[in-house]
Amino acid sequence: MIDYSMYRYFKGEKENPFEKLLNKAEIDKSNLPPPECMKYEYSLSENEVQNLQNSKMFWFYESVFETIFNKETNAYWRNHFNKYAKQKFCRILKGKDDEKPTGSDKATVFDIWLNDYLFVDKLGVEYSGDNSYKKEYYRYGKPL
Repeated sequence: MIDYSMYRYFKGEKENPFEKLLNKAEIDKSNLPPPECMKYEYSLSENEVQNLQNSKMFWFYESVFETIFNKETNAYWRNHFNKYAKQKFCRILKGKDDEKPTGSDKATVFDIWLNDYLFVDKLGVEYSGDNSYKKEYYRYGKPL
């Protein structure tokens, strides 16, 4: 059995549970004419909707990491982290280029990927360097 305890949102599900919760709370406006039918409204508070949208996004990124980790070799990770955190990554890397990182290194690789890539380069660049997503990610205990 795969251990997903290092993740805050992803628990191995095939479909995003937060997306299901958002869809369930969405008010059906299909009977209204445009543009009214094109606006999203929910039966939840604005704060609850924002939390679910963030959870949906974080679940997605964690699931992407899980897929990449299980697929890629050390060479991929060396190349990926060359720009972001090569020194940190190389300290934990034990195998040859054509080998995959070990399961015991997974949490450390995830931490580097999350804090040195996702919140700095990926989300930081896309959202003008604002690290509010990092704060939001760590704000609460594990959600589900």
